[in-house]
Amino acid sequence: MSDYSLKLSDKEQWKLQFSDLSPSLQAVLNSKVDKSVLDDLEKRIEAYKKFINGMVLTIGTTFPSNPTNNKNVFLNSSNRVLYIYTASTWRAVTMIPQK
Repeated sequence: MSDYSLKLSDKEQWKLQFSDLSPSLQAVLNSKVDKSVLDDLEKRIEAYKKFINGMVLTIGTTFPSNPTNNKNVFLNSSNRVLYIYTASTWRAVTMIPQK
């Protein structure tokens, strides 16, 4: 029995390689997975993560393209200013100091 058993600490032997899969499963995986599809999915997931109650929050150094009035908020990471797209223009958010 010891000839066929694997030690739990022998992690390298537990790793499954693509070549270990059956040819039919390899064919299914090759036909279904395309890097461009995965890249597109990742971009969409990141975009949805930033979408909150119909609002889009963007953090970066350049203003987002194609903003929608009263739906886009932009935090400029280079000057640390918060902007809201309203009345078809980007407006810096001003704060009134509390006394």
